[in-house]
Amino acid sequence: MAAVHVPYEFESCRRSVVSSARRSLNSQVKSKEENVLHKLTYWDKQCDFFTHIHHRRGLVEKAVAHHLGLSSHSSCQAADVKDWMRGSFNLCVPVTVTCGNGSTGNGTQQRRVLMRFPLPHRVGEEFRPGNADEKVRCEAATYAWLGQECPSIPIPHLYGFALSGGQRIMITLSRKPLPKLGSFIIDDNGFLRLENRPLTVELEVLENEHIPLDNVIPRHQSFHSVDSYINRLLSMHDARLRHQPNAVNNIGDCAGQMSALAMMRTVSHEFFDYDLNHGPFVFTLTDLDASNIFVDKDWNIKCLVDLEWGASLPLEFMQPPTWLTNQQCDVIDADKYNELREEFMETLEDEEGKIYEKEKKEQDMHGQPIGRVELSTVMKKTWEIGAFWYILALRSPTGLHALFYKRIQPLYALGHADEGQFYLITHRYWTRGADAVVRQKVADKEVYDRKLREEFPEEAV
Repeated sequence: MAAVHVPYEFESCRRSVVSSARRSLNSQVKSKEENVLHKLTYWDKQCDFFTHIHHRRGLVEKAVAHHLGLSSHSSCQAADVKDWMRGSFNLCVPVTVTCGNGSTGNGTQQRRVLMRFPLPHRVGEEFRPGNADEKVRCEAATYAWLGQECPSIPIPHLYGFALSGGQRIMITLSRKPLPKLGSFIIDDNGFLRLENRPLTVELEVLENEHIPLDNVIPRHQSFHSVDSYINRLLSMHDARLRHQPNAVNNIGDCAGQMSALAMMRTVSHEFFDYDLNHGPFVFTLTDLDASNIFVDKDWNIKCLVDLEWGASLPLEFMQPPTWLTNQQCDVIDADKYNELREEFMETLEDEEGKIYEKEKKEQDMHGQPIGRVELSTVMKKTWEIGAFWYILALRSPTGLHALFYKRIQPLYALGHADEGQFYLITHRYWTRGADAVVRQKVADKEVYDRKLREEFPEEAV
C-alpha cells in the first residue's frame, strides 16, 4: 500500500492544535454535555479528508470546468491548502478561473468560485452512509427553490452540484405555503421535490455522534401535521438520552431528564394552535445566524450564505433570531432578549403591513379574495404563551432539560421542581422499566469517565 503524504500545512499545526484543544477541554471536559470522546477523533479525520481532497485537486478543477461549461479545465486553478476555508460542517476549496476574453491588461479576466464539500466526520457519514449526499441534495434544492419562489432574497449563485433585511426575508418565506413538513431534494432525475425528512443541524449532529435515528426520523419521512413532527422530535431527544454515553451525570440528573421529556409530551398540545396543525407550513432557514448574513456599510442585507439546514417547518417555528443577545439558548436573559425582540417585531409588523397593502391593491384589481395568516400575529402568540421556549427546547438536544425547568415547568406549578417526589413519580412515565434505564445510564457514564481519564491522564477528570 502506498504511503499517504500529509501536506505540510496539516502536519505542522497538528500538535499545536491538538495540544490547545486538550488544554481548553481539560478544565471542563467531565461536565460537558457533548460526547467529548467522539470529538477527539475529529482532527485526524479532518486531516485524512483534507489529504484526500488535496491529492485530487485535478478532479476539483475538472468538476468546476464542467459546471461552468468550459471546454478545458486548464483555465481552472485550485487554491493551495493554506487558502482553503473550513466551517463546522463544510470545506470550501477556492478555484480561480481564468477567461481569455476579459479586459485586463494581458487580455484575460479572472474570477473565483468555491467548491464546497460536506465534512464526512461532521455529518455522520461513517455511522449513517448517505448523510453527506442527503445534505448536498437538500442544500442544492434550497438554492433552487429560493431562486424560483423567492427571487428577492439575495443568495450566492449555485453553478452546480454533485453527489457522493432579515424581517422582509422571513415575511417573503412565510408567504409561500408548502404542503408538508420536510426538506427539498433534487432527485436522480434532476427534479425538485419536497420528499426528505426536515434536515436540521440537530439531526446531523446526533447521527454524527452515533445516535440511531433511522427509526425515529427516517431519511425519506416527511410530515403532514405539526403534532406528528413534534412527537418525532421528542423521540429524537429520547434516543439521545438512551444512546449518548455521557447523557447523564448521575441518578438525579437522569431522573430529571426523563421527567422533563415525559412532561414535554404531556403539555405539548398547549403550545401549538390546532388550526395550524395541518398548515400552512413554511420554508425556514434554520442556520440563519449573524455569521451567514452579509451586509453593506449601512447594514442592508446584501446576501445570505450557507443555506444548509433549510426545511419546510411549522409556521410557529419561524421565530425572531435567538442570537439577538449573543447568549446560549438555555441561559438567555429573557428581559434583555424581549427588549430586542420587541424592536424586531415592530419592524416586522411595519414591513408586513407594507407588503399586505401592496398585495391587497394587486389582488383587488383582479377581484381575488385575500386570505392570510400574519407571521407577526403568530410570533406574538408564541411568545405570550411560552411556545417560543418550548420550540427552542425541542430544537436543542443539550438545552431541553434546562429550558424545561427554567421556562416551561414554572408555567404550571411553581415549586414542583424543588420537590423530590416530582421526579420520583414522573420519571417513571418516560418509559416502562425506567429505573433499569437509570442504572444503565449511570453505568454508561462511569465507563465514559474512565475513558476520559485515559485520554487526559495529566488531569483528574
